Amino acid sequence: MRPAYRLYRAAEMFRDQGCEELADLYSHTADELAQQIAVTGIAGLTGWRRAAVNPSGVAAEAGPVTRLLYGARRGEGLPGFAGVKIDRRPTVTELENMTVKHDVEFAVVYKLGPGPGGRGGQYTLYSGQVARVRVPVTADSILIYHTHPRGTRSPSTADMDLLELFEMAGSPMRSSKIVPVGSGGVVTTFTKDGTSEFSEWRPW
Repeated sequence: MRPAYRLYRAAEMFRDQGCEELADLYSHTADELAQQIAVTGIAGLTGWRRAAVNPSGVAAEAGPVTRLLYGARRGEGLPGFAGVKIDRRPTVTELENMTVKHDVEFAVVYKLGPGPGGRGGQYTLYSGQVARVRVPVTADSILIYHTHPRGTRSPSTADMDLLELFEMAGSPMRSSKIVPVGSGGVVTTFTKDGTSEFSEWRPW
């Protein structure tokens, strides 16, 4: 497990136990570690920072998803409609856990890249309210996932209308996925006309 990730997770555990001072200390320490690596690289680390690097010599800088899961307090640091760029697609489990913690909808949008099939693009994470999340609608983007905090598996009218707006804008997307909280890894694939299928997400 990566060092900054461990520290952020420890901070969240301390918060759950009501130990706010320890939680703040661990969160601050994780921030400091990530920032130091960004400035000096692993070779420039000394003392406890160097010891926090794993045996393979790889240390993790905490990205937005990790911070939202293990560093930020409930409702803190949410990306909102402005969004925040992320370097990979979050897993279904990560999206569900973020939704449970912050009690708002999250959405992941992919901006198509210049490569074949849109490869080489950019993922962006957005957050909204408990029953709604707004995302930009453009011809070169697709809505990968959005979450339902109350566990509703079926798309709402607004969900289906959003897919139609993407199509009207020129996006190649014709379906998207819902991550309903508490459904045991089941995700819903839907189109502008309604539910397409329910499928179980598996980690392999």
